[in-house]
Amino acid sequence: MRSVSNEEGFALPSVLMLMLILTLLAMSVLLMQHLRRMQAVMDVARVRADLAAQSGIARALSEPSSGRGIRTYQFADSSVAVVRTRPWGLLTLAESEGRASRAHASRTALLGASPPECYRYALTFANPSRQLILTGSATIAGDLALGSMGATVGTLPGERQPRQLPVAGSVHRGSASFLPPFEARAMGSAFASFDVFLGGQLPASVSGNSAVHTVDLNAIADSVEIAFMQGDVHISQRLIRRQHPLEVYVQGDLDIVGGSVIEGLVAFYVTGSARVSCGALSENIVLMCGGSATIDSGVVMRGQVIAPSITVGPDAKLRYPSALCSREIAGVRSPRKIDLLRRSRTEGMVILLRSRSGTASMDIVAVDREATVFGAIHAEGAVTLDGEVEGTALFEDLFFYQAPTSYHGWMRSGRIDRSSLPEGFAVPPALSPGKGEVMLWL
Repeated sequence: MRSVSNEEGFALPSVLMLMLILTLLAMSVLLMQHLRRMQAVMDVARVRADLAAQSGIARALSEPSSGRGIRTYQFADSSVAVVRTRPWGLLTLAESEGRASRAHASRTALLGASPPECYRYALTFANPSRQLILTGSATIAGDLALGSMGATVGTLPGERQPRQLPVAGSVHRGSASFLPPFEARAMGSAFASFDVFLGGQLPASVSGNSAVHTVDLNAIADSVEIAFMQGDVHISQRLIRRQHPLEVYVQGDLDIVGGSVIEGLVAFYVTGSARVSCGALSENIVLMCGGSATIDSGVVMRGQVIAPSITVGPDAKLRYPSALCSREIAGVRSPRKIDLLRRSRTEGMVILLRSRSGTASMDIVAVDREATVFGAIHAEGAVTLDGEVEGTALFEDLFFYQAPTSYHGWMRSGRIDRSSLPEGFAVPPALSPGKGEVMLWL
């Protein structure tokens, strides 16, 4: 007799189950390898996109532009960079988008330029009719570029007379006939929209939904690039722009009050006066005014301040790459001045532009005895230099008043040290047609 086993027919399902398990395991391994490969491909693509974005900035540096523009660059690895440039105060703002396969990367930078050759001097005194006279505690470390009158020491009541010329460097007499000029087209592009606004018209860049009228900057979307505000504006909120630049046109006065935070790509164009109050945090802003601009005592900020009259209060600090620029406003006859008060420190450029009307007798940059400029003073006019310059100074006259006499060509307590300025220092593109430089990655 044949016995029937309870396990009859179990072998086939067992084999099928084993094959199913092995198949699922093999598919899992293959899927994991595929996902890892895809992840590696995407990582490589992201790196290529980021490198393309950076390379786009580098290519833009070799092709300086004074206005707005969009350029597309194709690279050997098939990656692409689309670079958008625009004037941003005295500098150039470059926004680069790198593309590789399906990966995208963005880079934003403020661009400047390598300094002109004359910036290698500690002092360039471009006044052929005046002699440089040093007295008191005035000292200069570095070479001098002077007019045909040369340099000497002088006697001033209340100040000691140096026994010899207090200059640690060479004196190049007759080599400073003029200051390096700012390129007119680039400067015109920097101020064009603001000058149109001062004339009572809207800037030409306004189109579609890119501009809004508002009373609250926080209420506007990130896609909005231009905002208009009327009356005396007090900004006390937090405003951060990392990706899309925001231009704010103010018909009136502006006060950035204590406790406010403004970071990133924000530019203010103000028809009246402007103030940055103590306790406000401002990073990389542009502040362009038709009236006076005041940086209160104790303010720490980074940005560009452009106005006819600028005052930097005691203990204020403007970090590199900042710029102070006094320019003439059409129809405004008041004297232009940049006042750097005691213990203030300005890192970057201090610029006094030439008066187009030719009446520059009262235009001046005044550096207090305890104030410091790290970078350069470039004045197409006179400078009262009692403080310290860690870098270079270029101007057409020295001036101070000590009752009852005005002294031209004299420096009584100023200190200039060219060796303190690092090699990477850059200037606005309008000042040098040479090699471009990235001043700040944003």
